[in-house]
Amino acid sequence: LEDIGRVVLPGYLERHYNIYVDELTRKFFRVNKKTQIEINLYGEGKKNGKEIVILGETKSRIYEGEVKKFLRQISEIAPQIKCEVLKVMFGYLIHPTAMELAKKEGVILVASYQR
Repeated sequence: LEDIGRVVLPGYLERHYNIYVDELTRKFFRVNKKTQIEINLYGEGKKNGKEIVILGETKSRIYEGEVKKFLRQISEIAPQIKCEVLKVMFGYLIHPTAMELAKKEGVILVASYQR
């Protein structure tokens, strides 16, 4: 699923959000001496000429709980990033409860079949 996201998301973000990102990779962020947080889809790009960092998570089925967990992780990582952060989740199924929370919290949800 992560491999599909790495192929689909750059074009999707460009078409729908005017965000240009060359590549999405896996990245680990150290949040304290003992803990690291893995980000499935990390990329640096541009939006309207300004720097932007894409932080993305892949889940087969995205429910409200997965969005909440992702937001907790982002809140721990965000202080390390010095520019705008774009939060994205990619999966096969997106449940309506996830859509409500994601919209409220500014998380872009993308299903594998979306173009």
